[in-house]
Amino acid sequence: MIASNLYTQRWAVIVNPIAGKRHHRHLLDDVCKLLSRYNIIYTCEKTLAAGHATVLAKQLADEGCRVFLVVGGDGTFSETVNGLCLSQVDTSELTLALLPCGTGNDWARYWQLTNKLDGFETMLREPHVESVDLGRISSDENPDGINRYFINGAGFGFDAQVLRITNSLKTVFGGKAWLYKLAVVMALFKVHAKQLTLSHDGETIQFPLFTMAIGNGSYSGGGLKQVATANPTDGLLSIMALPAFKVKDLWSIVKALFDGTLVYHPVVKRLDFTQMTISPSEPLLAETDGIATRYTKPFSVSVVPNAINMMLPK
Repeated sequence: MIASNLYTQRWAVIVNPIAGKRHHRHLLDDVCKLLSRYNIIYTCEKTLAAGHATVLAKQLADEGCRVFLVVGGDGTFSETVNGLCLSQVDTSELTLALLPCGTGNDWARYWQLTNKLDGFETMLREPHVESVDLGRISSDENPDGINRYFINGAGFGFDAQVLRITNSLKTVFGGKAWLYKLAVVMALFKVHAKQLTLSHDGETIQFPLFTMAIGNGSYSGGGLKQVATANPTDGLLSIMALPAFKVKDLWSIVKALFDGTLVYHPVVKRLDFTQMTISPSEPLLAETDGIATRYTKPFSVSVVPNAINMMLPK
């Protein structure tokens, strides 16, 4: 989509009213006034429950919306992406925009997007659009055999356990970004390595997995740069796999996790790929864009290059 066409397209605004801090919920009125000022035709919908953004996005795309502004966090954004991939519309004809109001905001962090309305107005005034890749997980365990898509990344083992603990802490402390760091420490005492097989380009690797992150974007867990080499426009996914390690390596691994150099740690397995089959030996905790799941059977992870457009700062 040419950036200048954004004004002539019908927009959908999908809002998670409980995402992030309370004052973010007042953004909606200002966003609607701003769109009206630019004579943009739009439909606004609020999500009612987990998964509702997927239903809304599919419906609105099939009804003619072509630009989707999400006011919410990584989970709402990912649900919207999945809904668009389920629609009857070629996703290359669709454009995403984001006002990040979640706990982690990892996809927004990669692109230096904020929830400041003046920043969003600058993007409206000087429109810039880029095609970005998506990740796709194919598995018999997905509902109705439907592919699961992710735009930022997927995590397995320790990474997924951190998410589960964070979600539990949120019920007590709300959407605080520092919860991820606390969850990392707590998860160290809960996760045990599980045997895993990776098949890629005719090569098979087996090892006891502690944690693994697959990145389209480079951030996860509220700003942890687990896959520093990931680039959402290069037609590749990047993987950081950390096998079971010795206790003497724990401090250097934790330090590397927090300073963004984990992918370069000598015990880490790292590679870029377009398609990979992952076979767990026992149930494997997983998350895609901060949405928890679990896999017990072999599944495939692949990239969908130049899949959808993203409205970004110049």
